[in-house]
Amino acid sequence: MAELTVPRQTRAVVAMKAETTSGTDVFAGTYTAGDVLLVDPESIRLTIDPGETPIRAPGQLGRLPSAMSVTTARLDFAMPVRGRGSAYSASVKPEISVPLRACGLAETVDTTLNAEKVTYQPTNTDETVTIYLVLDVPGGAAPAYQLVGCLGTVSFTARAAGLLRAEFSFVGVLEERADITYVAGNVNATPRWPTLVSANFQIGAANYAPRISTISLALNNALQPVQAINAARGVAGVTRIDRDPRVTIDPEADREANSGWWAALRDGSPLHDLTWQVGSAQYNRVKFAFGAGATPESSVQVVAQGLGVRDGLVVFPTTLLCTLPSANGDLKITFD
Repeated sequence: MAELTVPRQTRAVVAMKAETTSGTDVFAGTYTAGDVLLVDPESIRLTIDPGETPIRAPGQLGRLPSAMSVTTARLDFAMPVRGRGSAYSASVKPEISVPLRACGLAETVDTTLNAEKVTYQPTNTDETVTIYLVLDVPGGAAPAYQLVGCLGTVSFTARAAGLLRAEFSFVGVLEERADITYVAGNVNATPRWPTLVSANFQIGAANYAPRISTISLALNNALQPVQAINAARGVAGVTRIDRDPRVTIDPEADREANSGWWAALRDGSPLHDLTWQVGSAQYNRVKFAFGAGATPESSVQVVAQGLGVRDGLVVFPTTLLCTLPSANGDLKITFD
């Protein structure tokens, strides 16, 4: 049987694995189906820094050949988020476990019987990953962009009755583009993806629960390539130099007596506690809380609010800064 050898977008895969040594390709040219992430292929974007330095010809218009030094690349992609549908353990973790850890979120697995959970909280320690972006070209080997020493940042977004979507952006050293063996990911249709309904959204001591259409949490890690003259690409790797986590919501306009929005924006206080969740079934729900304590802490601050219209309704687009009540205690994401 004959076919056109076309590189289909839908067959592109992203494989990721934590590195043993930062900046060293942990795959060594071979990855497995278990390393492939559940990525929406239409969301994949690769941006390469060509490191071009133009050279001018003396007394001439135009250019001499440029100096080239391909060093780093940025890879963006999105994943739908769900639980595992069964008790969590050291070997049963959320599908986004590896990318979350590479975004500066420390992972803790609690195996208490019938209450198993996996929690992610910010850390100052980096865990780098190797990433392969592999393109399927039928009839032979597959071209693969190979990035090492990668770190990232993530934004979670969900709309009422919609999926929770994690949008990742990774930066790493672009080691090479090589032809390797193509391996598709595993097909796991269960559990079904939870949606943003019955979210138990609450903000503030009075448990104010405005009607909201869309909510997002952006970790806003600042990623910086580390230059090094002895490195093969002139870059030793990537580090995080800051994070600035923020939540955005679009609550319907309400009386100040109910919301207290204006006073909180004007004064920068009070700080509020904030919680919500996606999904309700055990082992297939994700809970967001701010402050690292066992109970929600008053730690989010209203830092921006505007006036807008959503579906014909007047809304107050609002940005909340996730502050630190304690070291690395600005937020907590729990799969339980």
